[in-house]
Amino acid sequence: MDDEDYGRRRAAAMSNHQPTRPVDKDKNEAELGVSIKKAVTPEETAPSESSSEYNHRESRHSAHHIHLSALVLQSKNTSEVSS
Repeated sequence: MDDEDYGRRRAAAMSNHQPTRPVDKDKNEAELGVSIKKAVTPEETAPSESSSEYNHRESRHSAHHIHLSALVLQSKNTSEVSS
């Protein structure tokens, strides 16, 4: 069996397909449209963050960078001393 035969048989089988339950195509398309609009609006793309949450996250971020900078300086000083 080659791919062409499979494709033709599959297309024929799908053209005769009947849903097993009633389907309201217009309703489903309307719901899909609403879902797509929600997905692409800026309000829906990311959760909102209060200013206190933002400030807390930024201060943690800054503290992390300060700690990393200190570690880098410490390792440079250690390597210079051992050289």
